[in-house]
Amino acid sequence: MDQAALIRAAFPSHGPAWEAAIDYGIDVSLLVGNLEFTPTERLRQLQRLLARMRAFRPRERGDVLSVEDELFRRLTAEGVDFIVVGGVAAVAYGSAMATDDLDIAAPFTVENMRRLLAALEGLHPRYFMTPDKRPVAESAEQLAKNRNLYLLTDLGRLDILGSVPPVGTFEEVAQRAEVMTVLGQPVRVIALDDLIAVKAAVGRPKDRHVEHELRAIRELRARR
Repeated sequence: MDQAALIRAAFPSHGPAWEAAIDYGIDVSLLVGNLEFTPTERLRQLQRLLARMRAFRPRERGDVLSVEDELFRRLTAEGVDFIVVGGVAAVAYGSAMATDDLDIAAPFTVENMRRLLAALEGLHPRYFMTPDKRPVAESAEQLAKNRNLYLLTDLGRLDILGSVPPVGTFEEVAQRAEVMTVLGQPVRVIALDDLIAVKAAVGRPKDRHVEHELRAIRELRARR
């Protein structure tokens, strides 16, 4: 009996997206298990996975983000206005896919960029998309003119997005964002429906995989 048949024998169907996820090769038993955890427990589980991944990688500064580490804490402590999007948001909803960076949507106001710089103080932020990974030396006023920032810090990758296609602007994402308690802090996370739309629009194989996961999770949540 193949894996799909084993899964179908062990778990009842929750709808067409659930069946499509199984056909796509996703182990939906992992999703069922993840939904038994709180968002904090899911992120701690991710941290353990990343620690295991780091054991097989060369140790380089800024290699991997641990979502429980100082970077996440600094953003909340400095009052940065942000919404978690991307892979970490998918993990918060129950995805079994690992990720090694933190994607956030944030308003590119001078005040918010000032808070961001305060959160990154001492972490040697560099521009990830430049060949020389040049340091961030611009002021908050200058950073506020950007649409997106793709940074590498001593604590890992941090992508800051001014908008989230195809959902829309930060304000539009914020209207539907879900508030979760993560590591004892209330944190806004992009709405599940919006995250599914994002993954579908990006369309890379790994994003299609997560899209199938999230669609199955949505059906499972609705049944529960």
